[in-house]
Amino acid sequence: MSEITDRKELKRSLGKSESLVKFTKSDAMLNEKHIGVLKKLAGRFLIVTNTDLNDKEAVSAYKEQWTIERSFRTIKSFLEIRPVYHWKVDRIKSHVFVCELSLLLSRLIEEG
Repeated sequence: MSEITDRKELKRSLGKSESLVKFTKSDAMLNEKHIGVLKKLAGRFLIVTNTDLNDKEAVSAYKEQWTIERSFRTIKSFLEIRPVYHWKVDRIKSHVFVCELSLLLSRLIEEG
């Protein structure tokens, strides 16, 4: 590891972490106060919602988000919901229904 002596180069190399270092005219030292705040917040996150969910329901919905995202990814890639080579509305609806049904079956098989 090399030592950085140029102040501008040090700030550039720190990037977004620049706030962790206090710079004076002649020196640079760790910003212990800011580091302490970040340590207290480490591993925590804020969930904000505009629905009428209570705390536990909001956290549960957030934790289930990956399941929904995985389902959409499966429908779009593995089940090939697109492109749809149908022009009549009832055939398009049937195509989407079959894709959703196959997603449901694949989830049941996974759990089974």
